[in-house]
Amino acid sequence: MKNKRRTNKGTVICEAGPALFILIIFMFFPMLDILGLGLASYSGYMLNTWQTREAALLNANEAQAVEGQIMKSLPEYWRTNGLGALANVQPGIQTEVVYEDGVADSVLKADKVVHVTTTIQYAPWFTVPFFDVPGLGKPFPITFSNRGHVEDPDLVTNQGAQLPNTASAALSSSIAPGTSIH
Repeated sequence: MKNKRRTNKGTVICEAGPALFILIIFMFFPMLDILGLGLASYSGYMLNTWQTREAALLNANEAQAVEGQIMKSLPEYWRTNGLGALANVQPGIQTEVVYEDGVADSVLKADKVVHVTTTIQYAPWFTVPFFDVPGLGKPFPITFSNRGHVEDPDLVTNQGAQLPNTASAALSSSIAPGTSIH
């Protein structure tokens, strides 16, 4: 009688199913979520940069309006078009616009600086039930902050600009007594 030997040719098929399951659930989907997080970070930075540029050109009242271009129109447009649409960002983007005093020049006209802070809420593309990590299994807030010089400092009149004491003292010492400035 001939002795039949078993061959190892079919063992890989048995292990392929569980291995693919582990690779897909624990590697593929989390990597896609990490890719989406990077895309949301980059496109959120672009949104914040656009808001800062626009706030530097607008009047302070228009830039700080809740229903205005900076806080509503630009974020809505960004979230529905281009990279913002791919980033899977939840509605309700929060934006804060603050104007600050900059450096005063020799004519006592202080520069103005606009500070725009934007917070987006990134929702992962695929929610993996085993991961309860922000950005992989649940939403993740990302905050961006940017500053820019205001093109026309006269547009920021509602903030009550305070001039630095050193600049006003330097100008008053250089003016001859009895001279008026118009």
